[in-house]
Amino acid sequence: MLMATPRLTIAGIIPVYNQRATLAEAVDSALNQTRPADEIIVVDDGSTDGSGDLVAQRYGDRVQLIRQKNGGAPVAFNTGIRASHSDLVSLLGADDGWMPDRIEKQGAFMEAHPSCMLSFTAAVLKDEVNNRVSVEGNVVDKETYLRRDFFQERLLPAGNGVMVRRAVFDDVGYFDESLRKCQDTDMWLRIMIKYGFEHIPEPLVWVRRGPHRTEPDMSKWFRYHELYFAKHRHTFGRGWRGQIVWRRGYSSVLRKEAIWYFQHNMGGKALAKVAKSVVVWPLFDSTVTFKRGLEWLLGPQVYSGAVATFRRLLRRPRREPADGNR
Repeated sequence: MLMATPRLTIAGIIPVYNQRATLAEAVDSALNQTRPADEIIVVDDGSTDGSGDLVAQRYGDRVQLIRQKNGGAPVAFNTGIRASHSDLVSLLGADDGWMPDRIEKQGAFMEAHPSCMLSFTAAVLKDEVNNRVSVEGNVVDKETYLRRDFFQERLLPAGNGVMVRRAVFDDVGYFDESLRKCQDTDMWLRIMIKYGFEHIPEPLVWVRRGPHRTEPDMSKWFRYHELYFAKHRHTFGRGWRGQIVWRRGYSSVLRKEAIWYFQHNMGGKALAKVAKSVVVWPLFDSTVTFKRGLEWLLGPQVYSGAVATFRRLLRRPRREPADGNR
């Protein structure tokens, strides 16, 4: 006689800080599931825009609301996890959402794979700046993911697409509260290094990408990149193999920072990032970084004109010599 797969309880945790405008859409997506979550916990991390009041008035006892003074995203994550009592935990950003069958499909997957401690799905990216919709994270090479893709931030799992067994946090620890940015990157890496992961290629969540952040916000983000990479200097080992992984990943992120500065006309800061990336790992493809640097140097209009002219020259057909000159 076949044993029935044990049904696992599932908690959805939604931290929020001053995101009243998008919060209801996120909570609704968590409540309107084909398989209801056993707990929906909203952690109001000291919001001043009435986010917590919205939850209390709109959802009542359908959602557990926890209010706390502002401590940052990792503190809010930890508050929600500690308050949960379910077998599985999944996070949801207050400006993102779940597909209606996300809990049903990913919960069934975790039940069918009892040795899996962490799984993540692909995600639909809603780019509201460029009015584009795309799918990210649907193709993953498990053999190279941690050492090549994840650590270089090429393909991070969307945080709201991750589902983790609650007991894992008691083992590897909770979110690092000193990292107010990159805390999810750090957490998933720590779990994956110890337990591995499973990937679900279907996009079961969606992520909103809103307006570009300001320079002070991005500079703060970049400072947390430094803390993150300092923390994981020896995650993949102290020998040359581990250091190659670390250096390639660190250099990749530095180049992305340089490109952001180039695009926002801050060439001095961009060049400093490029120089540092070369020192960290000189053996990289510099094509994209070079293009952004040239665009900053010439200006967008001159750069676009030069590129168009160069392309026309490349496409110009060769003229055959006249018969008398053959």
